[in-house]
Amino acid sequence: MHCGCVLVAFDVLGNREYLYNGWTGRMIPKADLDELWHTIEHLMNNESEKERLRANGQNLIKALFDERGKFEQITEFLNLNGASGDAWGELEHTQGTKHRQSRTITN
Repeated sequence: MHCGCVLVAFDVLGNREYLYNGWTGRMIPKADLDELWHTIEHLMNNESEKERLRANGQNLIKALFDERGKFEQITEFLNLNGASGDAWGELEHTQGTKHRQSRTITN
């Protein structure tokens, strides 16, 4: 989905995590090869629906897996952004300090 593919998959447990039938792709009843064929044919002939599903899928993946978005969710959860308005910069500063401290050599 991140690369812009439209998902067409059988309705089995693993596919239900990201494929929302009619929103991010098409879910086909398990082992229904006729429905699979008709759905693929329909999408090949319906560019507007294919583009809508493609865009929805890409937006979902970006929302779920974007690094900066995940970082902001984690910092909000941990309440790390109370110290400054820029939690990203705060973590980079903290990590840099820890990195330098771990390399300090004492005689």
